[in-house]
Amino acid sequence: FEGVETLIEEERVGAAWALDQKRAETVAAFAKLKDGYMRQRADDVQNVCEELICRLLGKKRARFEAPARGDDFVVVAKDLTPADTLQLDKKLLRGIITKEEYDRLKISCVLRM
Repeated sequence: FEGVETLIEEERVGAAWALDQKRAETVAAFAKLKDGYMRQRADDVQNVCEELICRLLGKKRARFEAPARGDDFVVVAKDLTPADTLQLDKKLLRGIITKEEYDRLKISCVLRM
């Protein structure tokens, strides 16, 4: 994001804080767009920033718990990000159910990787 380095250098703030400030600005800007597809990209920006901030802070970003015993499983979620999808064990995954169609398209692309 443009301006993150400037915040860090001039304001003497941490990288995670600076990134979060720019995340908030960017998500707000996307949310104001008239194009519905572009408004949905705010979720993508949010998810990528959350992942980066967790990594900067040395934390693991877990939005759900995978089965502990190694059983087959089906994921049922309101939404599922590509980053979430990559964390799933494809050998045990038997299905994914999401509310949003655009999630299903992104998920199917990630699962083919």
